[in-house]
Amino acid sequence: MVGDESLEAARLNGVVADDGERSQRDVFVIDRGGTLLHPIPWFQPGNIGQFMEIFQDLGAI
Repeated sequence: MVGDESLEAARLNGVVADDGERSQRDVFVIDRGGTLLHPIPWFQPGNIGQFMEIFQDLGAI
């Protein structure tokens, strides 16, 4: 888990909110080598399917 107070990573990945002052709620699964395995734009914490995708990418299921 990473914080991005300066929004630098959010800008690089195109996930700055419309107000330009915060990032959207997004999840990016990235491996140790820095390869993007799975982006989930507009992450919804109540969406079980999105959690399952994350766990699958992490090798947990």
